[in-house]
Amino acid sequence: AACAGPGADRTVGSGLGSVAGELAGMLARLRELSLDGLSAGELVEVISAVEGLRGGVAAVQARATIAFETAMVEEGVAKGWTTRGARRGIGPAVALARGVSPSVGDRWLAFCRRLGHLPATFEALALGVCSEEAALVVAVETGSVGAGLAGVVDVEMAPVLGTCGTRSLTEQARVLVDALDPEA
Repeated sequence: AACAGPGADRTVGSGLGSVAGELAGMLARLRELSLDGLSAGELVEVISAVEGLRGGVAAVQARATIAFETAMVEEGVAKGWTTRGARRGIGPAVALARGVSPSVGDRWLAFCRRLGHLPATFEALALGVCSEEAALVVAVETGSVGAGLAGVVDVEMAPVLGTCGTRSLTEQARVLVDALDPEA
């Protein structure tokens, strides 16, 4: 299969719905931002603001991914397919939309599904309080427990999501999961 390389057309919003068009407009405004004349302190503020924006964008993409999955399953079931059959191809379709490999698309879809059981982590991501990487740590570390225990870990981890690195987050989440479910 051919890869979408650096020269591939990744134009956002051309001929798409109003939400995609609005996002394309935001991207255009970002390209137009001038950093000329900003002080070192102002540039650090820009870097921090962009990092928060990346988290918010990841949250929107996660919501869109789950909405896409839901729509595809509903359409498939309406055509008489099983739910499992209707889910076939969703990960690769998401991968194509993101310009990544099918396995990365499948992992992203699994992450998005897991975020549905982690409302505090999702909220931190949506607000730009934590990075996608931090949210992924919580999702991965709670992957071996049910939704109820994952929710407890989610609430306990929320206050530290934007305050420490992934290694520390991983350790803290593992300690919580092990305390709640030693057999996890």
